[in-house]
Amino acid sequence: MANLIVTFSRARDYPGAIAPVSVGRNSRTEQVAIPLLASGDTVGTLTANSDENLVELVALAPCWVAIGQSPEALAGACRYIPLGVPMAFWVSDGDAVAVLGV
Repeated sequence: MANLIVTFSRARDYPGAIAPVSVGRNSRTEQVAIPLLASGDTVGTLTANSDENLVELVALAPCWVAIGQSPEALAGACRYIPLGVPMAFWVSDGDAVAVLGV
């Protein structure tokens, strides 16, 4: 079974930056097992702290992902994450990540 790597951090908008710049210090990372489609989704144990506004996701297998206070990953009804492509999303205090295999 493959994993989704979930890293909560904070980001700052720097003048002239093409995208927000992630601050690596005090980042927190977990790996969440990507369940099979028929098994239902899995929610990670980490949630965003009040000083974190960014989550970076890297999937070690294609998957569906939902982010929020009570996320539920449903095939075709949330964000598709391809294999090996880092993707960053804004988050709010208390947000978690749910994942479901393709």
